[in-house]
Amino acid sequence: MKRIFYVAFAALSICMAQPAAAQEYNVSSNEEGISLSDKSGNDVVSLRPSNDGAEGLWLKVAGMELQLRPSGSNSKAEELWLPKKNSDHSALIEAGIPTLSLHNAGMFNDDSINRITNHDSRSVQVNLTIADAFLPFTRNNSLGLYGRIMASWTNYYFKDFTLGRTDNGDLELLPVPAGTNISKLVTTAIRVPVELQFTFGSDFFVSVGGYGGLVLDSYTKMRKPKVKDKSISAAPFEAGLTARAGYGNWYVYCNYGMTDLFKTTTQPGIRTLTFGLATGLFE
Repeated sequence: MKRIFYVAFAALSICMAQPAAAQEYNVSSNEEGISLSDKSGNDVVSLRPSNDGAEGLWLKVAGMELQLRPSGSNSKAEELWLPKKNSDHSALIEAGIPTLSLHNAGMFNDDSINRITNHDSRSVQVNLTIADAFLPFTRNNSLGLYGRIMASWTNYYFKDFTLGRTDNGDLELLPVPAGTNISKLVTTAIRVPVELQFTFGSDFFVSVGGYGGLVLDSYTKMRKPKVKDKSISAAPFEAGLTARAGYGNWYVYCNYGMTDLFKTTTQPGIRTLTFGLATGLFE
């Protein structure tokens, strides 16, 4: 409170320090505050306490009022400022269902991998938030740029086939041995989504943006018999579009891959589409 008074007193002192030839001023004080007025009785500068009992002072200069208040004050004066909205809408863990689709299939006379879109319902993706940051575009955090660094693990389960390579390097679908109960493609990646985030109401938000990532590991795996094959590697880089909507740290999300899952120039591209949910239970 003393700091506020010193600032206000300095403002009054500056006004009173003007050359006397310009104009003479009168200083008056009472229970309502202190004021500096000209010969006509018009207030030039005035200082008064808040009339609602809140902590702080009102400084009036040239007909405009400014409220001075200590930092961290919980006074009613804060209602004059837009309250800051929650900008942290990340969850520690996301879980989603990934699907595969063919891209530019009409450009190739090749239907040998069409069945790859008939994935098993057990396919799952888990994302872990490692770090995040928010760059506000507005004073109350209602609009800003939100970025994260995430680790992503994806398991694409297949019903009755596994993946292989032909002699010329093309992808092919191979039948699995009898008795095989698990056939899947596993990928591990580091992903960096960057989104334009809009927060409205009490804690609702919508965000849209893109992501880029580096695929650290990928392989196919079968069980009974147990076979792990790292020769079927996914493309090392990934990029796509992302969108989220929800409340607080609870939200749904959608990721669409704009790059092919496997590098190829002789076959249709394979793109990923994932729908998921983040619960915020571990926040």
